[in-house]
Amino acid sequence: MENFEIINTQKTKSIAANAMTYGIMVGFAMIVYSVILYAFDLSMNKALSWVSYILLITAMYIGSTKYRTSYTDTGYLPYGKAFLSNFLIGLFASILMLIWTYIFLKFIDKGMINQILEKTQEGMLESNPNMTQEQMDMAMKYTKIFMRPEIMAIVGLLSTAFFSVILSLIIAFFVKKEEPIVL
Repeated sequence: MENFEIINTQKTKSIAANAMTYGIMVGFAMIVYSVILYAFDLSMNKALSWVSYILLITAMYIGSTKYRTSYTDTGYLPYGKAFLSNFLIGLFASILMLIWTYIFLKFIDKGMINQILEKTQEGMLESNPNMTQEQMDMAMKYTKIFMRPEIMAIVGLLSTAFFSVILSLIIAFFVKKEEPIVL
């Protein structure tokens, strides 16, 4: 009778590959959510825009926990690697959102920028009702410089990446599982 050796066939996955998987998934979820908001004319609702960050937080936690439990040999994930996993998930999602934002503003709804400019102008008048027309024109002139699809997409990437750093620092605390120190 032959002896059969049981081989562990569990597939190993790099932290970046795992993060890319979850980053792409949450990126697409955020895009679908933004399309839903747009379809129901709720794109300008600031409160609803925060739901995207809830999606991102969820993906970071689940993705990093999955990496820790399924793809590490020991089942441990130090804080630094947990942070890296979370940040990469956020970065990949940010890149997808950058592409989507550019396509959306450049080709799908060119009028969205005008809506944003109108809301900005209303906000300026609310915060400073004594603003002269000349001051308003000057402020809007500079605001319009940054209201181009390319600039808005890059600013979106940077802001999501920034929030990803903050969220990663916090979530890594909950995801990490340090190896016990043996004395």
